[in-house]
Amino acid sequence: DIINNKGYRSAGGLNITVSDLALGEIELKKVVFDSNTADLFRGGAFEFDIFENKYAPSILMDSCIFSNNVSAGYGGAYTTFIYNINHRPNTIIRNSHFNNNTSVGSGSALCFIAENILIENTTFSDNYSYTLNDPSYNDGGTIFMSESNLILKNSTLQNNVTEDEGAALFLVDGSNADIENVLFLDNLGNNTIYSYDTLSLRNVTMLGNIVALGLDTNSHTTLQNSIFSSVAKNLQVYGPSLIISKGSNISSDNTMSDYINGYGAYDDMHNTDPKLNVDFVPEKGSPAIDASNPEGITSLVDLAGNPRMLGGAIDIGSFESFLTTVKDAIWHDQALSVYPNPVSDILNLKLESSWLGETRIVIYNQLGQQVYNVVKNKDGDIEVFAENVLSLAHGKYIVLVKAGQQTYASTIIIQR
Repeated sequence: DIINNKGYRSAGGLNITVSDLALGEIELKKVVFDSNTADLFRGGAFEFDIFENKYAPSILMDSCIFSNNVSAGYGGAYTTFIYNINHRPNTIIRNSHFNNNTSVGSGSALCFIAENILIENTTFSDNYSYTLNDPSYNDGGTIFMSESNLILKNSTLQNNVTEDEGAALFLVDGSNADIENVLFLDNLGNNTIYSYDTLSLRNVTMLGNIVALGLDTNSHTTLQNSIFSSVAKNLQVYGPSLIISKGSNISSDNTMSDYINGYGAYDDMHNTDPKLNVDFVPEKGSPAIDASNPEGITSLVDLAGNPRMLGGAIDIGSFESFLTTVKDAIWHDQALSVYPNPVSDILNLKLESSWLGETRIVIYNQLGQQVYNVVKNKDGDIEVFAENVLSLAHGKYIVLVKAGQQTYASTIIIQR
C-alpha cells in the first residue's frame, strides 16, 4: 500500500517515467493509495510520465483503491504527463474505487491527456475539484480528458463536486467518450457531463444531478435508452451542437424535446416520470420496462449484474427490472436456504413453509433465459429438494421456488 506520502513537483505517492523504450504493460493490482499529496503540480497519488515514446505503453489498475489523495494541480488521484507523444498509451481501470480525492483544477479523480482509456466496474464518489486563483482551470469534477478516447462501462459516479463545469466528466480537445450501463447520481456542479466533443450514452441513468448534460459548440452527442431526471434541467446547450437520438430516452422535463424525437419504432419520452424504485430499478408500470432499442448494446448484464434481457426485451436505464414472477418474489428470505453456493453439481433447496403440495423450481441464466424447470411435491413443513445442475454452465443464475401463492428467489453461482 502507498499511504501518507508527499511529492513536490510530481505525484505524492508513485511516479513512473518511461522514455523511448519497448515498454509492455505495467500492472497494479489490489494497491491502496491513501492520503498522498502532490504539493505543487499534479497527480496526488500516482503520475505516469511518457517522453517521446516510440511504442504504446499500457497500464492496468485492477482492484485498486484511491482515497483521500490531494493534488495542488490536476489529477487528484491519477494523471499522465505526455511529451511529444508518438503512440497513445492505453489505460485500463477495473474493479476499483476512487473516493474523496481532491484537485485544484482538472479531474479530482483522473486526468487523461492523449490516451485510450477503458474503465469498468468502478465507483467514483465524493471527489472534489476546485480552484483558488484561476477559474478557467477548474474543469472536470471527477474525470477530465483531453485528446483522449474513453470507454466507460458498468460504473457509478456519485456525490462528486466541481465548482464549475462537468462534475463527473469533462471532454475537450477532440476527445471521445462511449458510456454504457453507468449511473450518475447526485453530482454537484454547473452540469454533470460537459462536452466540447463526441459523446455517446447507452443505458445510462442520470438522477438527482443539478444539470445532466452541458453541451458546447460543435459537440456531437448520441443518446439511447437513457434516463434523465435532474434537479434543475436535463439539458443545457451552450452553442450549435449535433444531438442524435437512437430512441428510447426518458426525460423528466422538456429540455430535450427540441433535439430528440425518437428513432424508428423507439420513441423518446419527455416530461415523463421514469418510475424507478429506491434501487433505481423500473417499478411496476414504469415506461422504461422492455422499451429499449437493442441496437449496439454490448453488455449482457445490467449495473447490478442481473441479466440485461429479462421479459423478452431490454429496459431503459442502467438497471433491469425482473420478470413479473421474479420481481414480485421474496428475495433471500429465511424460508429458503440455498446450499452449497457456489455449487458444482447438486444444489440443495431447503424450503420452510406451511405450504404443502406442488412446488415449482425454475432457474434463469444471465440472459434471462429459462434453463431449468421442474415440479416437485412438498410433503411437510420443511422440505429439501436436491437438484442436479451439472448440465448448466458455470456462471450466475436466478433461482425461483414457487410454493402456492408465494415465490421465493435467490441467486446462485455455478463454479467448477
